[in-house]
Amino acid sequence: EKNNLAPFTGNENTQKIIKRHKIEDEGWFLAKQGLYEEAIARFRAAMDPSLINYEHEKSTAKWSIEKAYKRQGKFEQALQMVEDKLKSLPPQVADDNIFTGNDWLNKERLELLALIKARDNRDNESIYGYIDYVKTKSKYVKLLPPKGYIVGGSDTLIDDFIYLYDYMHDYDFGIAFMNEIIEYHTNHKDPNHRSAHAKDVREYTRVKQAWELDKKTGQHGLLQEVIKTSDVISW
Repeated sequence: EKNNLAPFTGNENTQKIIKRHKIEDEGWFLAKQGLYEEAIARFRAAMDPSLINYEHEKSTAKWSIEKAYKRQGKFEQALQMVEDKLKSLPPQVADDNIFTGNDWLNKERLELLALIKARDNRDNESIYGYIDYVKTKSKYVKLLPPKGYIVGGSDTLIDDFIYLYDYMHDYDFGIAFMNEIIEYHTNHKDPNHRSAHAKDVREYTRVKQAWELDKKTGQHGLLQEVIKTSDVISW
């Protein structure tokens, strides 16, 4: 059986992938520290032609740059990247997969437009409207507790909402949202689900505690301390 295993070839294409992933990981580490400019520099380095076998291999770095722009409050730059991507796709691409293609990009576009409007109007009404749309009217309703949960997609949506509540300093709504997620995992009828998501519960509890302390002290920024040391809560 051991002799039947194919040896690791280490060919040029594979080496490019290994080097590119290493640089992307460095970017993610920097982003988790809140060092977004340094992270963007690493993501750009990961798109160097010498590390790319096929054009689609730039997608992770591009998405990471867009996300870093959003975290910096550079919403127009992030929006431009999303709109450029939308223009490059056929109208109905990946309609059967709600995590890719037009559907997900249009959701990101709506989020960024809401953030721009909130910033310009000095009023968070547009952000609340976006959150309500995703939670109650969009095709993503079934992916958010208490309606449902899918590993990967639901986690990304939850991370986005954590960012938005923290951005607005709305600790009460943020804490209530965390309570929904925690209750869903801890009270799930499947014991395997409860066991598999025990760490998630601990990390979402840390987010909740950070917001409770922010609210109590009148300070802001403890969420970043959670993100730095969490392998569940994304930057």
